[in-house]
Amino acid sequence: MLIGVALIALIHCAVWFVHYNQTALGESPALDNRQTLELARAMSDGTLVEEPFHRAPLYPFILSLFLGIGLPYEMLPLFARWLNAFALALTAGSAAYAAARLWGKPACGWVAGLLVALNPVFIFFAGDAFDILPATACLALSLALVQTWLTKPTFRISLLIGVILALGAGLRSHLLPLAILWPV
Repeated sequence: MLIGVALIALIHCAVWFVHYNQTALGESPALDNRQTLELARAMSDGTLVEEPFHRAPLYPFILSLFLGIGLPYEMLPLFARWLNAFALALTAGSAAYAAARLWGKPACGWVAGLLVALNPVFIFFAGDAFDILPATACLALSLALVQTWLTKPTFRISLLIGVILALGAGLRSHLLPLAILWPV
């Protein structure tokens, strides 16, 4: 079920990317996305200006790592799209797992997973260098793990949830309160 939902999410993203690449917005990223890509380039080539960030820095940092190992800058928007597609697949798989576990029926997992995988808003955000899908994947994965933790609380699972929430906060600062409150 999890792999099936994830594959459907990836196929749906691939179809959307073929269409989106032919639109004006798909050919030239919007201002916010260009800023993310430029921030990644500055992180990669060491020209990052010493000033406060107005966004969580982990997403551009992840993109900069691939520039650092030789990914051409012109390919970065496409790479960001596929990174977001895999984040959507993880989000859909986590939703499927959580729903199947919560209601005790695989059909519930399929429905929940497909509702996430085929969500047009998520698909839209997969099309550009937005940090929201990787952050959402961290939140969804941590919520799926909370179900396991509630039935069998262990330090290891609790720590894993905390690390995933911290990564989510590094991707999107909106998750910072959850990351801080989790140990409480």
